[in-house]
Parts: sequence; C-alpha cells; structure tokens
Amino acid sequence: MNKKFIIFSQSRSGSTLLKKLLHSHPSVNCEGEILALSDGYINNVLLLRILRRMPIPYFYIRYFLSNQKVFGFTLFNYHTPYIRQCIRLLNFLGWKIIYLKRKYIVNQVFSNIIAMETGLFHRKESMVSKENNFEIPKDIFLKDLKKRLRWHWLESDILMNQKYLTIYYEDDLEDEKKWQATADKIFNYLNLESMPVHSNLKKHTTNPIQNSLRITMN
Repeated sequence: MNKKFIIFSQSRSGSTLLKKLLHSHPSVNCEGEILALSDGYINNVLLLRILRRMPIPYFYIRYFLSNQKVFGFTLFNYHTPYIRQCIRLLNFLGWKIIYLKRKYIVNQVFSNIIAMETGLFHRKESMVSKENNFEIPKDIFLKDLKKRLRWHWLESDILMNQKYLTIYYEDDLEDEKKWQATADKIFNYLNLESMPVHSNLKKHTTNPIQNSLRITMN
C-alpha cells in the first residue's frame, strides 16, 4: 500500500520549504495547502467551504490521484473547523504526521507581519535579498502573538497521545546545511530510502530578523 503523510503546521514555519525538499524525492508527491485558495489547488470559494467541512474524502481523492508511491500535503489548524477530529482520524487511518513548528514564536510573528507588509512570502534564488527596516504597531504585534500562542497550544492539545515526528524550523530547516539530514530523518520515518534533496527557496534576509524591526507604542 502506498504511504501517506501530512505536514501539520502553521504559516511562517517553513512548510513550503519542507514541502519542496520532500517533493524532490523521486518517490514522493508532496503537495502544499490543498485546503487553501492561496496554493491554487481549489479556485472556487464555495467548493472550498464544502471541502473544509468534509476534508477526509477530499484528502483521499488527491491521494488516489497521485502517481507516486508516497503522497503528502500541508495542513494548518485553521484549514478546517474539525481539525482535531481530522488529525486523529488520519493518524488512526495510517497517515504519518510530521509536526513542523517554530521554537521562537516572537520571530514567527515578526516574519508573518513582514510578509504581510511586503507581500513577499517566499524568496527564490533568483530574487535579491532586501534589507529593510520595519515599524510594527504594538497592538498588531500583540494580537498576532496571542493568536500564535493560542495556535501552538491547540496543536499540542490535538497531538496529545498521537504518533508524530517533530521538525523544528530553527534546528532543522533554517540552516541550508541541515536540509539533507532533516529530509533523511523524515524519509526514515516514512520508510523511504535516502535521496539528495534541493530547493530554490532562500531566506528573505541574511540579518537576524529582530535587527530590522522596531515595535512602536502607537
């Protein structure tokens, strides 16, 4: 039987990078956010609303349509109102769970606000890194921080007593030199042979993110 997995994460955690690394394996078809308009798998808002309420059949349709031995996709906690039931049922049905998270939530908040401000969510090799300074209003920062903390608590609660592999962005993906070791750890978890991986995604900035930010009191 073909293998199935999900990348359970949230935005600004490195899920697009991880997807590309895993997808570069010749036996893996790793799709992105299949329950979001942003990644182009669904273009109809009404259809998206329906699928978010009945996600499991949709997941299996994409799985059966895949032409690779291993199929996976990215799932965020806000992609369906039934995320708890969804994760636990998928685990029960044999789907492997890769839990991708960030250790430093404040940096995740900063990354999200900058992406929203600039409209640049990913940078490819051909794109020049821009070193900009940003001012973030205190209320916006606190609102996003509270949301992220709530999401991290929800994810931990959902995964309680479940089987999964944890990948940390800071430890496993932030440094390009660790990409192969991280991919190999996941391939072993999926019972796959090791293969060279690659991605054309790069960090937006070479400076520590906190050096480009200033929180205003307005």
